[in-house]
Amino acid sequence: MYMMRSFWKNDKGITGLETAIVLIAFVVVAAVFAFAVLTTGLLSSEQSKEEIIQSLEATSSTLQLRGSIIGRPNPGLTQIDTITFQVTNSAGGGAVNLANSGSGIAVVTYIDENQSRNLSTSEWAATWLVGSGNLLETGERVEFTVTLTGLSTPLGTSSSFKIEVKPLQGAVLNIDKATPAEFNTIVNLN
Repeated sequence: MYMMRSFWKNDKGITGLETAIVLIAFVVVAAVFAFAVLTTGLLSSEQSKEEIIQSLEATSSTLQLRGSIIGRPNPGLTQIDTITFQVTNSAGGGAVNLANSGSGIAVVTYIDENQSRNLSTSEWAATWLVGSGNLLETGERVEFTVTLTGLSTPLGTSSSFKIEVKPLQGAVLNIDKATPAEFNTIVNLN
């Protein structure tokens, strides 16, 4: 009982100043953590926004096939040597880089049942029919000429093939066609 009495006699509680200091410390620590969480959230949402904008720009830049796809066979009419087709940029889309030299070149791929390969820049050309430069903008028209003489298996009659035009930014243009059973001097592949 003596211990109890001494405890009550020497009871020194926490003063208001000490309580305020502890409370302020908790508030400061909570504010620092809240600032860190908010900053991280703002940075990640800004990065997400930038990625969405880049994705929208990439998908809005779309090539459209215009007109016929024409094959020109060799003199013996046994295989297709070149294919020509025209493309435009979709209305409202961003400019599409169709350069075949320098940095940021477009890639043209030829695929059939025997092979799949990216054509070298000497095996395809983009010629501006309306407009100029390497950027295909809305309202411009470009004619592609794809040379197939370097294929390991030539493109002959009754054969399916695919040509992909892959610009650095924007959607891929896919052309899936088949050759007829007999070739003329000009072959319409539509």
